Amino acid sequence: MNLTGKEFELVCIIPTEKYHSFPKESIAKIEAINEDGFSMEEKPIKDPNNSAKLIDCKLIKFCI
Repeated sequence: MNLTGKEFELVCIIPTEKYHSFPKESIAKIEAINEDGFSMEEKPIKDPNNSAKLIDCKLIKFCI
């Protein structure tokens, strides 16, 4: 088991700029997901190339 106690956990962190470069129909499909255990939120994370800077990211989680 993992920290959530769920059997399956998927976590994805993607820079918001990269997320918005996806095809519009892909973004629409992701944002239309309405499943228990699915969440998406904005999170600033430290830039791996410069820890003094933050990068706006999408934190996408699916836990079942």
